[in-house]
Amino acid sequence: MRKTASIAFLIFLLASLSLATTITRKGDVDVSGTDRLIMTIVRPQHPNQPFSFTTAGQIRNVEVQDAMGNVLTPVILFFNGTTQITLDANVDYAILAFSTDYLTYKNGSVWEYLSITTFSEPVDSFDSAVNLPAGALVRETNGLLSYNEGKTSMNWHLENISAGQQITRSGYYRLVPEENKEAFPLALLTGAFILIVILVAIFSWFFGMWKSSGKKPLENTLQQAKLQSSAQKSPESTPTFKTLEETDKEIILSISSAGGRTTQAHIYSTTHIAKATLSRHLASLEHRGLIVRSQKGIKKLVSLGSIFSQKKAESSD
Repeated sequence: MRKTASIAFLIFLLASLSLATTITRKGDVDVSGTDRLIMTIVRPQHPNQPFSFTTAGQIRNVEVQDAMGNVLTPVILFFNGTTQITLDANVDYAILAFSTDYLTYKNGSVWEYLSITTFSEPVDSFDSAVNLPAGALVRETNGLLSYNEGKTSMNWHLENISAGQQITRSGYYRLVPEENKEAFPLALLTGAFILIVILVAIFSWFFGMWKSSGKKPLENTLQQAKLQSSAQKSPESTPTFKTLEETDKEIILSISSAGGRTTQAHIYSTTHIAKATLSRHLASLEHRGLIVRSQKGIKKLVSLGSIFSQKKAESSD
């Protein structure tokens, strides 16, 4: 703080030439909403009375020095949710450092910054700045915005402030957590690693099939499709089918085209056989063991009989 006081003393000497009362206030807000502030007061033509300022909320860790770095002891009073700091009448320069949690409020994902200050005597120039945490996105403020080294700052400049005049600085901001930014590439790398592992496993499986069978997996698949096709040949090739009436043949072919099992409604829709005639022929086919009828809920199911299955198995052999 002594280094800060030395720099501020040079500012004080320059400000003294203008004989103007100037106050600067700089704060740094962290991700928890705690604000650490440094306030410089320069009053070359100070009246013969103490100087005080009042700020909303309570403050802590107060440190005060004069232009030479000597420690000053201010009077600090807390009342009605505010803090008042008073300096002796002979103090023409002071630098204060303090912390507070009362200037920021969180509502959901949005933070509100609200600072209200009054001075006991007129101030010619007042500059205030607040550095927000990294990743802060300001939605609204009654000040000006600036950006430096990845951080956003809210800034205010006022002149000719009367004694007791309320100075309000406000803003709303939202934080984009830095840990989320770091987690994104990690999640991306993890996903890429898992994808590579899956691809390697699939390749190993296909390679193992090719090595064990001596044939390429695609050739095995085509061969299986060929066998299935031969096993699903039409019942027309069976001797039993040739002995059936034309209506019975239509019914058997309708069932076979549906994969060997279908509903009675499907047979009716594909053959257009009258319902009474269809029912009579289905009963006859079932009695001869050429089809099997069953009930599933309200659906009447019809399947090819074992005689056609046996013939298909024989033809596939």
